[in-house]
Amino acid sequence: MALFRDTPLAFEVARQLTAGNTSCSGLRGKERTRELFAGDLAGPVGASLEAGQGGFHVGEVLFDRIEIYRPVVIHCVIIHDEQHRQITSFLMSSTFPPFDGSAPKSQKFSAYPDMGIDPSKRYTATMDTSMGTMVIALDPIKAPKTVNSFVFLALNHYYDGIIFHRIIKGFVCQGGDPTGTGTGGPGYKFEDELPAGIKYQIGSFAMANAGPNTNGSQFFIISGPAGCGLPPAYALFGQVVKGLEVVEAMQSVPTGPGDRPNTEVVINSVTITVAD
Repeated sequence: MALFRDTPLAFEVARQLTAGNTSCSGLRGKERTRELFAGDLAGPVGASLEAGQGGFHVGEVLFDRIEIYRPVVIHCVIIHDEQHRQITSFLMSSTFPPFDGSAPKSQKFSAYPDMGIDPSKRYTATMDTSMGTMVIALDPIKAPKTVNSFVFLALNHYYDGIIFHRIIKGFVCQGGDPTGTGTGGPGYKFEDELPAGIKYQIGSFAMANAGPNTNGSQFFIISGPAGCGLPPAYALFGQVVKGLEVVEAMQSVPTGPGDRPNTEVVINSVTITVAD
């Protein structure tokens, strides 16, 4: 599913929907268009148009589903041709999802997202796992790009179902790879925001990387003294403020080759909350 916001195609879709200039094989699409928009580009949260077998035609593009959110955010499934598929992938990668958690699950993007957070606000991530729940206070002041990426991925439900693929007692618990191999990522990389004059501590949330400026989606939680002694080569972007007992339980699970837990430790969901 592709996500559009403040792009020429998004406004063209919205304009034509508002004018009732869509065509589909059933009446439901046009009727819902007039009901939802009535000349206003910002439709209600969760409003959607579902096409019949023929789909929606907006200009040269064929859609089979369009969802409108407030402010103008358009989720579309394009079923046209490879050129438009590539366009949707590009647009999707640069657009920030709604903070209400309504975005569909996505795990592949082609570029770092637009800046969607306000570093002057406080962001908290609640991570529900198969071993319990952790609350992480994110640090958008010291690591705005890292927090922006993590929040973007969480709001896209990227982490839902991902495992902690590498756990070393007294060191770190590492996860965030959708392939579960330690080699996967979101499809983009971004530069380091390294901690200056700050040491890692138990519960520190930091980015895993494969060298300078290779951050993606993988992160680790410091779980022991060996982790606290790491050099400042990993972006530090949060701290577990509730649920350290979960970190302790996680680091104590039996592991096998490659420090992989014998029984999967799964991230069920990551929920983001914002406060002034």
